[in-house]
Amino acid sequence: MLEGGLREKLEAVVELFGEAGLEADLKENIIEWLWVHHAINAGLIGAALYAGGIRELVTSPALMIFTVYAVRDSLEVLKARGVDVTKYPDTKPYFQERVDEFTANYANSILNTRYGQRVMKAGHFGGSPAEMKRFYFGVLGSVAVACLYLRNH
Repeated sequence: MLEGGLREKLEAVVELFGEAGLEADLKENIIEWLWVHHAINAGLIGAALYAGGIRELVTSPALMIFTVYAVRDSLEVLKARGVDVTKYPDTKPYFQERVDEFTANYANSILNTRYGQRVMKAGHFGGSPAEMKRFYFGVLGSVAVACLYLRNH
């Protein structure tokens, strides 16, 4: 919930999701979590754009390793802004020592699971590459501004 938000509205949304059989995943700090989410996506989307698509990305071990380092770099910017990225489970795989092991597991999850098939068929990238390009370049611009700010302060 953002500062100034009404608790009753949040509870109504949680209840609505519950009635649909979905459990709300509430975050302690939604803005910080969005930064983490977008930092991870920027690395993934940038690499997928470079590769020519998600399938092309996950079938290239070299590009998958590149992707892990791109995500790590994005998360380092957040660390420099004071975000404890380690408290978000989504970041843990990107800091594993065995990058090759993680990338092989990630590629397998995309190529050989229902979730992965859905991502390739109906995910953001598959549905609108132009939107993903706008997203990527928007995040890239924000990172550049953050780096300039950190360098000067």
